[in-house]
Amino acid sequence: MHLANFCFADDRFDVELAALCADILANSWYANLVIKRALIQTEGLTLKNAYALDLFKNEGLAPDAVKRVTKFCKKKKSTPDE
Repeated sequence: MHLANFCFADDRFDVELAALCADILANSWYANLVIKRALIQTEGLTLKNAYALDLFKNEGLAPDAVKRVTKFCKKKKSTPDE
C-alpha cells in the first residue's frame, strides 16, 4: 500500500500527509470503505468463518466505478508506449 514508503521533513510533514491522504481517498475511497467494513465484520471470527464471509459477501462495484475506469483507460491511452 506504500503507506510506510515516504519520509518527509518535519516542516513538510502535515502538508505531505494531507496530500497523501487526499490521493488515497481520491483513488480508492470505496475500497477503503469496504475493507474497513470487512475488518469490523470479521473481528473475532475464526479464520475459516472470516474467509467464508469474505468469499460469499460481495459489496459490488463502487458507485463511480465506470467513471474511474474510463478515466484510467483514457490516461493509459495518452501515455507513450515503452
